[in-house]
Amino acid sequence: MKKTKKINNRDLDVLEVLWSCKEALTANDIADISDISKNTVLPVLKNLLNQGYIKVDEVVLTGKTLTRKYLPAVDKEEFILKHYDINIDNLLNHFLSKEDDPEVIPKIEGLINKKKNDLKNEDNK
Repeated sequence: MKKTKKINNRDLDVLEVLWSCKEALTANDIADISDISKNTVLPVLKNLLNQGYIKVDEVVLTGKTLTRKYLPAVDKEEFILKHYDINIDNLLNHFLSKEDDPEVIPKIEGLINKKKNDLKNEDNK
C-alpha cells in the first residue's frame, strides 16, 4: 500500500461507506449513501485507488456508460493499524486499562489461544 499523501476526512467518509457495505459500489452509490456530491466522490476514489486503499472490483454497464465498482482493498482494522502506525502492545494496554467488562479478558484469551493453535498447526504441516 502506497502512502502518497495524508488521508483527509472525505477520504475516511468514503472508506467508511465502502467498509459498511457488503457489495462493491459505484461512485453514484457512494454519493447516494453518503450525501457527498458525486463531483467530490470521484477525485476521492481516484486518490484512494492510487494509494491502494481501494480496488476496482468490476466494470459494469450502467445505461450506455461503463462504470467502475469499488471495494476496499484493506479492512478497517488493518487500515487503522497501518495508517496511524499503532503499536499493538500500547493499543492492547490502553484498551485493557479502560475496559471494565469482566467478560472481555476471557474473550481475548480465547482469541490468543486460537491463534497459538493455528500457528502450531501451521508448524506441523
